[in-house]
Amino acid sequence: MTDDQRKALTEYLGECWHEYLRPPSLNFYSCFKCGEIRTNYSSNRIFNTDADMMALFRKIVDNLKFGAFQNFAYKHFNEYPNYTLTEWLFYEPERFCNLVAEWLEVKK
Repeated sequence: MTDDQRKALTEYLGECWHEYLRPPSLNFYSCFKCGEIRTNYSSNRIFNTDADMMALFRKIVDNLKFGAFQNFAYKHFNEYPNYTLTEWLFYEPERFCNLVAEWLEVKK
């Protein structure tokens, strides 16, 4: 997954894709978009965990778009005949997140 896709997913969740600056004389990082300050550099979400997958799932459901997403995902499902669609969709968080990223790109 690319940083552009991760950024799109982060923003879809309504969160800031942090872009940190570190003032040369100070011991902290500051996101120049939202102003969040951290004492150490921390990266943005990488969208490969169960928590990331569930955050995306809940956002899609809250936006009443799960049916549309499921229809999109089904096009990729025929490669995995030993699973049900639900098992296949939720078994690997990284795959789910990748599918959401692709779906967001297609629906633009």
